Amino acid sequence: MFKKIVLSLVAAILIAVSFSGPALAAEGDEDGLLRARGKVTDVNTSAGKFSLQTPEGDQLRLFVDEKTRYAGQIGSLEDLEVGMGAGVAYKEHSEGKLVVVGLVAGHVPDLNKIRGEVTAVDSQLGKFEIVTTDGGRMRFFVDENTRYQGQLSSLDELQVGWQAGVASKEGENGKQITVLLIAGIRPEVIRAQGSIVGVDPAAGKFRLEKTDGEVLTFWVDEDTNFHGQVSSIADLEKGFRAGVVGSMNSEEQLIARVVVAGEIPEERPVIVRGQGSIRTFSPGAGKFQLEKSDGSMVTVYVDNMTAYRGQLNGFSDLEQGMRAGFFGYLNNDGKVIARVVGAGKPPSDRPSLERPGPENGLLGGVGPLPPSS
Repeated sequence: MFKKIVLSLVAAILIAVSFSGPALAAEGDEDGLLRARGKVTDVNTSAGKFSLQTPEGDQLRLFVDEKTRYAGQIGSLEDLEVGMGAGVAYKEHSEGKLVVVGLVAGHVPDLNKIRGEVTAVDSQLGKFEIVTTDGGRMRFFVDENTRYQGQLSSLDELQVGWQAGVASKEGENGKQITVLLIAGIRPEVIRAQGSIVGVDPAAGKFRLEKTDGEVLTFWVDEDTNFHGQVSSIADLEKGFRAGVVGSMNSEEQLIARVVVAGEIPEERPVIVRGQGSIRTFSPGAGKFQLEKSDGSMVTVYVDNMTAYRGQLNGFSDLEQGMRAGFFGYLNNDGKVIARVVGAGKPPSDRPSLERPGPENGLLGGVGPLPPSS
């Protein structure tokens, strides 16, 4: 988990305005808001839209309207530039269209990003030292503009032995001035697979019986991510197969960070994957034809559990001629059902399309694929 926090250091300092601030959404307009941050990769002012790449690599296609509010270094969509860092608050409208309520954007300063273990702290002189992951030793200074995240809100709370991620810039006399410091005790990551033997949505917890017979109780919170056939703890059912990634909190409760769960199919489906070019697609029938490099054609169906990557936010974004890859399975009728579809318009020097699959974390790598709904 700490590694994930460190990898998002730059994203965390893209903007100085909190997502919950008035710059992004008018008071009383918080219901149903989704939030994202990342780097602007495309701007189309005439169409009133832009694209945002998140730290996780996802591409979001976002639209603005007359109600969109702007902050940071921009006052309108015309001021937005490719390469800027941005934070957005948006709502999903009909047919999956993402409409921006608030947009904060600006150019990201060049920063050094370091992580390691804290070895010395001198709060009176406003400095600390860490040993980096490659064994080097670095000294950092803080000032009134330094931001803190994790288990501290000031340098006074930083402790030797904590894991830390630092984003800094070079100041006078070559000193490294800390822009953002994320630090705390690294939680032990706990992974478990098994069957759900009890669910208590009201209490926010469920019980998982591992293959060795041990039963673990996991708690969920607003940061728990659900995948597979479930989108919340309310969807969990006794007997579901599940994989859980979590950690122990200070009260010795197991907090689930990722839950992948679903019914166990009677037979393990045949896994199918492929890549090539989109030749035809039929939104009404929920299918497309893919021409593979050997000239063969495969018809691929999608459903409400299909995930999209690359330049796709949904099936309607597919276009004839796009390079695409899919990962799925054969259902009982012999149809290819896609679980993940990645597609886009490559540049002229077309890079190889990475084959989507569970090894890329798209399906969580837990249990067999669920059957088609």
